[in-house]
Amino acid sequence: TITSSNAKMTVGETITYTLTTHDAYKNKINEGIITTKINNKTYTNTINNGITLIPITINKTGTYQITNTYTGTKNYQPTSNTKTITVTKKTPKITINKPNITAGKTNTITTTITTTDGVPLNEGKIQWKINGITQKDKNNKTIQTQIKDGTSNINYNIPQPGQENK
Repeated sequence: TITSSNAKMTVGETITYTLTTHDAYKNKINEGIITTKINNKTYTNTINNGITLIPITINKTGTYQITNTYTGTKNYQPTSNTKTITVTKKTPKITINKPNITAGKTNTITTTITTTDGVPLNEGKIQWKINGITQKDKNNKTIQTQIKDGTSNINYNIPQPGQENK
């Protein structure tokens, strides 16, 4: 019998997919080969003390079928199982760097955008809200700035006190 659990991961993350192989009496099988097929890729691994560890990385969101096959030996019959693995988008972490602001001047505000494990993002856009107001350009279109090398910037004119509505 091959035992594995349904797995979850995020795009680009490497997980260690664990398989446990045992006989009908729950004795660990210590011989043979496990073949795992996922996303058109085949992993072939030996069994060590009833355990097979397979590092898996998937770079696209979705739900994938994992087929695990024990090829059998002279002592054990072949067996297989199919499970699913769900790959989700990473959750970004956005940090606004506190700039030195000068009223009456154009100031650059910078955000740092990384994955929760600290890897800088290099795709996507940031929509800006300042004081709860979505920032728009002169054509009344929402301002979106590109994320590059984990950062995105906006130039913002902070009005002089008393000049806010002029």
